[in-house]
Amino acid sequence: MGVAEVKTQSLYSNVQRGKKEDFIYLTASDLILKQDYFSDATAHYWVQADTVHLDGSIRLPGRNLIINARVISSHGNISISTSGLPVPPDQDFVQEPKADSGIKAIKSGDDGGKGHDGSSGANGMAGGHLVLTAERFNLKGELNLSANGSNGGRGQDGGDGMDGRSGDDGRDGETHIFWFNDHSTSGGDGGNGGDGGNAGRSGNGGDAGHIFIGYVVSSEEQRVTMETKVGIAGAPTLPGKAGAGCPGGIGGLQLETVSVGKKSSVTKRSSTKRSANGKDGVNGTVGISAEHAIDGKPAQSIIAQIGYSQFYGAKIADTEIYKRLSPVDLETGLSASLERQTLTLHKAGLAYLSGSEEKLEEAADLLNWLQQTIPNESWFNEVRAQSTYSEFQSDMLDASIQWLALRNKAMILITQLGQGLDYFSHPWNWVPLMPLNKYQDLGVNLINAAQQAETLYRDYILAENDQRGRLKVLTDAISVAVNRINDIEGQRQDSIKERARLEIEADKLYEDILSKEKSLQKVAEEFVEALRKKLALSTLKATFDLIVNGVALVTNVTPALTALKTGGAIASAMSNYWDTGKTIVIDDTFKNAKTVEKEKKKKEEELSKSIKNVTTAASSGLAIIKDGIEIYNLMGQMQEARDSFGYSSSMLAMSREKFEEMLKPVYDQMPEDKVEEYRKAFNQYLNVVEEYQRKKQAVTAKHLEEAKLFAEMAQRRADQDRIKQVMGDDVDAGLPLFHTYIFDLYNGLKLALTDFLYQEYQAYRYMVLSQELFPFVQDSHVAELSRIHADITVKLTNALNASENPVQPFKNVTVIFNEASFPEQFETLRAHGTAFFPLTLDNQLIRERIAGKAHMMVSDCHIQIPGARNAAGSIHIEYTHSGHSTFLDSYGQRFDFVHNKSHGFFEYEVTPDRGATGDIEPKELIRNESGGAVGDGTSRIMPGLLSVWSIEVPGEDRGGLVLNEGVDLSQVKKIIMTFQGKAEAYAAKAPGTKFTSFVAKKPISEKFADHEMFGLPDTGTETEIGKENSILIEL
Repeated sequence: MGVAEVKTQSLYSNVQRGKKEDFIYLTASDLILKQDYFSDATAHYWVQADTVHLDGSIRLPGRNLIINARVISSHGNISISTSGLPVPPDQDFVQEPKADSGIKAIKSGDDGGKGHDGSSGANGMAGGHLVLTAERFNLKGELNLSANGSNGGRGQDGGDGMDGRSGDDGRDGETHIFWFNDHSTSGGDGGNGGDGGNAGRSGNGGDAGHIFIGYVVSSEEQRVTMETKVGIAGAPTLPGKAGAGCPGGIGGLQLETVSVGKKSSVTKRSSTKRSANGKDGVNGTVGISAEHAIDGKPAQSIIAQIGYSQFYGAKIADTEIYKRLSPVDLETGLSASLERQTLTLHKAGLAYLSGSEEKLEEAADLLNWLQQTIPNESWFNEVRAQSTYSEFQSDMLDASIQWLALRNKAMILITQLGQGLDYFSHPWNWVPLMPLNKYQDLGVNLINAAQQAETLYRDYILAENDQRGRLKVLTDAISVAVNRINDIEGQRQDSIKERARLEIEADKLYEDILSKEKSLQKVAEEFVEALRKKLALSTLKATFDLIVNGVALVTNVTPALTALKTGGAIASAMSNYWDTGKTIVIDDTFKNAKTVEKEKKKKEEELSKSIKNVTTAASSGLAIIKDGIEIYNLMGQMQEARDSFGYSSSMLAMSREKFEEMLKPVYDQMPEDKVEEYRKAFNQYLNVVEEYQRKKQAVTAKHLEEAKLFAEMAQRRADQDRIKQVMGDDVDAGLPLFHTYIFDLYNGLKLALTDFLYQEYQAYRYMVLSQELFPFVQDSHVAELSRIHADITVKLTNALNASENPVQPFKNVTVIFNEASFPEQFETLRAHGTAFFPLTLDNQLIRERIAGKAHMMVSDCHIQIPGARNAAGSIHIEYTHSGHSTFLDSYGQRFDFVHNKSHGFFEYEVTPDRGATGDIEPKELIRNESGGAVGDGTSRIMPGLLSVWSIEVPGEDRGGLVLNEGVDLSQVKKIIMTFQGKAEAYAAKAPGTKFTSFVAKKPISEKFADHEMFGLPDTGTETEIGKENSILIEL
């Protein structure tokens, strides 16, 4: 039983259409509703969409129409009518009020004809029921709703019976001489009167249809007008009149013989004697009257404010409404379907992907809607506890896994928004380690794979009216989904391993933070106390928190956090989640009891972990909001002082430079050496705090990713079970249940391509230092996504052609870390721990020494530790680029990117110069250098020079084998790091178009090529620590 698609719609318009019994289901993400969609005048319609825009008036005579959406809108005056059609003229006898009379008697003695029975008028058509439910109505004109019953048709009066004809008189007797006499005849019988025709019954008036308007947020629902008139009964009818019977004829005068004399007689006509008269006709009977018709039944028209819970079947508080609107199935009519909510989640994902503040607000609105209109486990438990279920509740329980998995995914996306993460759980300034040119090479293959998924979807759509064809596509789709589930499980396991690694790194950073906190408290206590007095804050802790939180947050400012701090949809979604969404459970109850018992324990163990992770992340997201509010409160206390500083914007948007400027009046009141000590300690502390925040954010992102993948696996497995159960039944394979399964699978595979293109776009942004966000995907088809891939190539070509700044290699940028400046780090190194050294823009010396060089990226890193050996031997050093790169572009604008860390080793042989004595720094001869690769720009991106670098001199490797035997760090006073890489010159002046850079196609340093972080040993050239022609930065 197939249903033809609406011919005017695009193949990829995502309007799902299917029929079940006498209902046609239309399901979409966004639907422009026109009369064209209602081509089957015999069916009722159920429309489900996130937004429904009414484009023109709609007539659906006598049929029920349910429209359920988040937003119902219109641009002008619109009418929707389910009023019954007027009775056809041939069934309404106003113009022919009386049936034909009987046939007129023609001959004497004929009976009068019987009057025709009156025809019955048709009943009026009942108005169809109208149910429109939405969160809000955005109407720019009146919305006129009518569900009137039509009037009943008038029946006909019965036709009159005709009078009979009188009987003929009999013939008088006649005598004749030459032939026989004619005797008299009897009179003819009179004709009977015809019976009157029965009255035709007039039709009843059509019942009015119920109208229910439900809204959650009051907006423009007052523009809705409703009309529910009953149909008037047809006018009463009369029976036909009876025809009169007529008299019979008089008998003729008889012949009689009269004697003449005694022997003679004469025959003659008698003057008195007659033959018998005819019988008189009988009057006809009057026709039978018809039963009077009745008016249609009245209906209810109700506009009511409802709650979000009604969209998943919770009862309205005023339960009388359900009785008043009977027989409307209001429980089902108010509910958003699983298929429609799935499409809404997809729509939210597309908005989230684009990353603009406006689109993030839209995504938050949609996700907030989903979390409030999808049932949680408590609702399912309440339903199960009932003694009986309605049909609707039974269907909901059958799909409990899908509902709760969908809720889970929405909650996770809300949590990501609250954490300031992009759709794929990365920071918004995240970039992949694979360079752009690799993405350019691989893109075509992934686009081809997505095309295959699109073909499967297209085959399903084109198999209209072909039940067998659609079932075949469904079977193929199940096979594809099995592979997808296996892929998801693999991704989840990878995420778990990566999270464990990130947690170890964060723990190391935390230890470093604790040591720096002590140092900061020692050198900064006097300064912070002076600042507290200047800002009139109540406690030293409040002042310290203001400084640290206010500035540390600035490095993680994202479109999401910008929206958070200004309130709006994201903050609202997080708040609602915290109130209602702490627990996320996926249940299995639609399966048989034995299967549930076997599977439930294992699944509950996994889910409890997933629930805890998501709840913890959500709590953290709420803390961001609270922190924001706290900062604003503190800013209120700072109003007077802030005005004197001449700075009035939010601290969340404050750069370190502006922060320094704000504190300048406090600096001026303190000794210069104290200020410098504080600034140095404070910046070192903040550098590591920020890096720790990034690591913890990454750990949170992995928790969310794992929960999201688990929810998707649970949903897809449940979908498969549900599809298999009903595929054998005689149901329309075009129903939204099946359509959404194919469409969701198609979107999942298309999302994998989108993920790749998103990474490619981020790689492009990193390469040319662009603030441009990923383009908004309209979600038409794969061709649109392939255009993004092509556009990047065009943009890159245009950038290279417009650039005046060729890549410039740099060598021997040498940074010396002295123990006097970094005592905690040197102490950590001597204990074979990991020491963190920040190279950041807030250090004025670094800014001065790298002046003139923009977009500095590192390909190689050499590290030397003078005085680490008293005898000749090798030194093995491990180093890590933290994964946060800061750049200045050729116009001095700052860019920050986050990526995975780069971890490598540098090893060299050293021969101390025995001739050095006293305080003279020993000279060392270095040879056989190996390792040192960071990124070659071809197989791996070059990270930025400006970052937090860590150094470790391990005592043994991961296998427990001894390293650095004979190395003694007790007398080491400095560490020397020498970098090689590429940079650009600053622009001579600011033209209209920004210049861009590009990545070298070959490693800048062939000597230290990146081969899985292992370099080839040097040929033995001896070098000294002090290299000429180097940029020296001594810290």
